[in-house]
Amino acid sequence: MKVTQRRTIEKALNHYKAYDMSVKDIASMAGVSVRTVQRWATKAGIVRDLRTAQGMSAKYRDYRGVSEKQKLHIPKRKSIPPSLRFEILESHPYCAVCGATAGPGVYLDIDHINNDPSDNDPKNLQVLCHSCNIGKFHVYRKECLSRRAA
Repeated sequence: MKVTQRRTIEKALNHYKAYDMSVKDIASMAGVSVRTVQRWATKAGIVRDLRTAQGMSAKYRDYRGVSEKQKLHIPKRKSIPPSLRFEILESHPYCAVCGATAGPGVYLDIDHINNDPSDNDPKNLQVLCHSCNIGKFHVYRKECLSRRAA
């Protein structure tokens, strides 16, 4: 390994250890990919736990890069009253899509059928297991983004 390359790696790892730059900035400074910087750190025995890494990356994240097309502009959420939540779960103790019932590892959510979180009309609420609810969200999000891109 060349002396200049070794110095570049040492400089990059010093910044990595000091937490004074994001990994992305370190990589661009060294002229390598982010993954390469992570490999150097692993070889050197420097390991960041997930919590520390996420905390550090949040400091350096640039939120201005999110375009207006990607923002969903969902109305402000109104919480569902506990009595209404109980009433709906009692009348339908299973997922409306897959039929799963609450049990170990299966959680039931109250979902807004029309995707308007401010509309808590009982006719607009349904019971979904957490997996089906997440799946519905991703389909809805994809549709919104494709409509906004057009």
